[in-house]
Amino acid sequence: MLELSRVRVSMGGHDLEETPAGPPSVQVEALVQADAPGKPGGGFPVSGQAAEPMRTPPKRARSLHAHATSTGPRACAVSLSVSSPAQGARTPTALIVCRVGSRRWRCFSPGPVLPGPGLEVGADDVAAVTSICFHLDGIPLALELAAARVRALSVGEIADRLTGRFELLARSGAGPARHQTLRASIEWSYQLLAETERALFRRLAIFAGGWSLEAAEAVGAGPPVRADEAARLLAALVDKSLVQVDQSGAGTRYRLLESIRAFAYERLVDSGELEEVRARHGTHFADLGERSARLLLGPGQARWARRLDQERDNLRAARLWCAEDRARAGLGLRMASGLWEFWQIRGHLEEGASWLEDAVQRASGPAGARAGALNGLGVIVSVRGEHQRGGELFAQSIMAYQQAGDLLGQSRAWTHQGNARTIQGDLAGAAEAFDRGLALARRSGDSWHEAFALYLSGFAASLRGDTALARARSVESSELFAAIGDRRAVGYGLFVLGDCLLRDGLPADAVAALREGICILDALPDRWGLLFGAGLLAAATATLGDWPQVAVLLGVIDTLGERISGRAFPHMQAIIDALAVQAEQELGPDAGARRDAGGLIGRGDGIAAALWPGPDSIRRAAAEPELPLTRREREVAELMAQGLTNRQIGGRLFIAERTVDTHVSRILAKLGCASRSQVAAFVASRRSPRVPAQADGEQKYVP
Repeated sequence: MLELSRVRVSMGGHDLEETPAGPPSVQVEALVQADAPGKPGGGFPVSGQAAEPMRTPPKRARSLHAHATSTGPRACAVSLSVSSPAQGARTPTALIVCRVGSRRWRCFSPGPVLPGPGLEVGADDVAAVTSICFHLDGIPLALELAAARVRALSVGEIADRLTGRFELLARSGAGPARHQTLRASIEWSYQLLAETERALFRRLAIFAGGWSLEAAEAVGAGPPVRADEAARLLAALVDKSLVQVDQSGAGTRYRLLESIRAFAYERLVDSGELEEVRARHGTHFADLGERSARLLLGPGQARWARRLDQERDNLRAARLWCAEDRARAGLGLRMASGLWEFWQIRGHLEEGASWLEDAVQRASGPAGARAGALNGLGVIVSVRGEHQRGGELFAQSIMAYQQAGDLLGQSRAWTHQGNARTIQGDLAGAAEAFDRGLALARRSGDSWHEAFALYLSGFAASLRGDTALARARSVESSELFAAIGDRRAVGYGLFVLGDCLLRDGLPADAVAALREGICILDALPDRWGLLFGAGLLAAATATLGDWPQVAVLLGVIDTLGERISGRAFPHMQAIIDALAVQAEQELGPDAGARRDAGGLIGRGDGIAAALWPGPDSIRRAAAEPELPLTRREREVAELMAQGLTNRQIGGRLFIAERTVDTHVSRILAKLGCASRSQVAAFVASRRSPRVPAQADGEQKYVP
């Protein structure tokens, strides 16, 4: 019999009853009473953090639950969970296993724990314990079986061997057979399923990183599962806790815990259905990738980009399936041709280039897909700095589109060719290419392709100094893009307008247009576009004499370019290099601090919010000599400023990841920040003595 008493439960320094709704991060001090051979009624202290003097238990201490998962002659185990007052559901927090005879404890927790009196999990074990809990998904029985192995293996050795989890996580002793091994426990649940539920369950193991209902219906259907009953069967598996469900603004997603997925995959192999299910999975996601091309160019682009973010692991698995057989190479080419726009938007340039190179080498057709892949590869290598090769790829793409009779494809490839020729200084060749692209778009009657040709030809006109033509084409293209609902393209049009305004001697108007464009692309986010816009904004800001802001933007360009393996166009890079030299002259030693602050902003998304926080946040941050944070919150904020994730911060400070989540939420609220990058900028500002003044009533960035 296990009894838990003298309990204090807190989250971020507040008693649980005072804590807002949400998954709680629990810190526990308890006394566990264990009736066991040799030590009846003996008590052992357990601490999940550095022990503090015991305080009077709060009124809501009953919200903590202790469940004895097993007792034996050598050990007993208790699973700790907590109920959130707002949600009522129990959240597992830790499994503590005691070797009764020696009073030695092992604590396996979903988040790192700081060793307290009697705990053997030390600083060197934090990564291994975190790995164990991650791979075992916090399943109490699995954690208990892992903890039972500490008598013979170190924590690190257990973590290294979890690929063979079913062989490692077994024991012998009294109790039901299903409690003796992890495999037996899952097998027992599996055998309780109906035949149709078993079929769908094992087929779900083919998914990587989760799936949607649509995907479950497409991939999981097949005798004995009808397509129209897949949704009902999936709901039944959720009810039986074999499938996890995640709700978010991006839609409903489903997933299998890793241990359960490993079991389901074994059953899939044993059923003889593996290749058939892989084929359905590969075909479904290849089709998904192929149809993404048009969906990323309209009003649903943000939602579709988020969908592709979620499906990246499934798309990669489909790619591998396509590559295994030359007969499927054409399908892989079609998928790659539809995804290049996504790779450019998200800044996955290295992966995109590799995928497209492989696809065009493996398959010579179909012609339309090959043309699209060559065009996309040309774009990606160009934004990585290979402009001459980009032009060669655009030429090949045009020929392939001509073979396929695709006028819209030809229009876009000719327009890209015009941009490549402009960057390389071939203005006459660029004009010819733009004229062809625009004529083909108008001949086809497609508004998007017409707007695209107008936009890029306007950019080229701006570079050669014809700002009147450039502004006219920028406005016309933006109106067309707005009517279609392509907000991303509207943002790019604002960049061309901003460049024209700067060249016409209107830097303040240029800054306004460029900031608006950056905000639009940041909402998606389009990381390559943000790199492009940041360079233009740095030039406009320098004209206004706001050198502290220029230095910050240079830092954003530094780290954002590194993140996406992208490079500014050559003419823009020359301007950026000159600005860096002048910023050093204008700011002296302060330039480095400002640029470092910008570098922190460029490491994450939410760049616009970090560059231009709300007026209240700016005034408060400028007026207060110290950040209004507790000591622990300041420690977390400093590590955030270094670019650490919540899990890394937890490991550094020896606190649970959910505790870090709570601290981060409070830091954002106290500082009035919208992103981690903005917090990093505020922290960096405290290391710098200079705060730029506001000019002409305009709010300036205070890094």
